[in-house]
Amino acid sequence: MKNALLTMCVAILTACGGSGAAQSASGPSDDDIRQKIIEESWITVGGKCPCPYTLLNTGKRCGDNSAYKKKGGGARPKCYASDVSNAQVRKYREAHPEKPAG
Repeated sequence: MKNALLTMCVAILTACGGSGAAQSASGPSDDDIRQKIIEESWITVGGKCPCPYTLLNTGKRCGDNSAYKKKGGGARPKCYASDVSNAQVRKYREAHPEKPAG
């Protein structure tokens, strides 16, 4: 169930906010890495409603009930590409170096 929800969220995010940047020969694009960081943040935060655009089992969006919108000391997921800084993309690349083909 959690994987189905995550897949649905990724599809929505890609359709609504992805720039369509292609993967280069040197590895994944910055947009690809941003998407991966966003997905990992959902897993870290957990719950059924990480982002405002997440759909519940009823088909309704989480909206203001999402972890992203809630105020407080809890962990806040990343939901949009603008939530991921260039520094975070660089750090991700450093932590996940590309393996040579072969």
